[in-house]
Amino acid sequence: AAALGHLERAAETERDPAARAKIGELRSRALTKQGAYGAALAEAREALEWTGDPELSADLHLDVGVAASYLGDTTTARDHLRRAAELHRAAGRPRALVRSHSYEALNEYRAGDARAAAEGYREALEIAEGHGLGDEVAAAALNLGTACHQLGDWGSALASYERGLPLAAALGKVSVEATLRFNLAKLYADVGLLDRSEENARIARARAGEARLDHLVAAVDALEGEVALARRDLDRAEELLGRARDHFERASASREVAEMDLDLAEVALAGGDPARATTALDRAGFADDGGSAEDLAARAQTLRGRIAATGGHGSAAIEALEAAVEQARGVAQQ
Repeated sequence: AAALGHLERAAETERDPAARAKIGELRSRALTKQGAYGAALAEAREALEWTGDPELSADLHLDVGVAASYLGDTTTARDHLRRAAELHRAAGRPRALVRSHSYEALNEYRAGDARAAAEGYREALEIAEGHGLGDEVAAAALNLGTACHQLGDWGSALASYERGLPLAAALGKVSVEATLRFNLAKLYADVGLLDRSEENARIARARAGEARLDHLVAAVDALEGEVALARRDLDRAEELLGRARDHFERASASREVAEMDLDLAEVALAGGDPARATTALDRAGFADDGGSAEDLAARAQTLRGRIAATGGHGSAAIEALEAAVEQARGVAQQ
């Protein structure tokens, strides 16, 4: 806030167009960091009118694109991020070009095109590797691996995570290393290699603790809870998932809270307690009302079907499972 105040006062007294444009770029980035995306967008657009410098114009197009993407205007974001990449490439600025491609990829992900996102991250990684930008390689490998993981391309995801991990560790990028370890743990859990999952989760927890990444520590709790459930260690699963839920609730992370409630319903059902499973499922709230969380809605309906079947309510089970199938189709189309 103090920095923004200084920049605002400087903008009020500055008359040189180039200097005003630079101040506008700094203000736009600061506003984006504060989450004031509308103000950041307006600031960057105004500053674009004050400069003809290609490098500053590229940075401002990037600022416009990032702010627009956060505001959900993925078309405007795509246009400006592509222009930023063109200018960064022409100016021979590989680090800035990596950032442009990474934000382009993130925007495509927000637009619902995970494959385009993966291609964007792959291009960013190739540029970073080609120019020896080790810190950017680690981050780009993390991003590419995450995109491939979400697409179900587990082999490519594993290769990307393992590509970034040594660099992150060597460069002291503790937060990137912690996230890479967590993602590896999740990937191994997804393919049923539970020992490897637990090994990477332990390291992820330690690194996240070093970096004071409380949200990631909670995510590790959640993952280890899922692994405990897979091992049928229901008491440990309930403890870990409950601890993760408490953190997410304090952080007002509503989606994560709902995910934990669904996991706790799974634990209760596995323990032969459909009443407790129903309580956890009902507590999930928005998770089974469709809308922006259709994947959770499909999961919730599947659980309702299983609970109904456990109680011998065949028609209710079929109805819930049919609803789950329809919601799953909607998720697949997205």
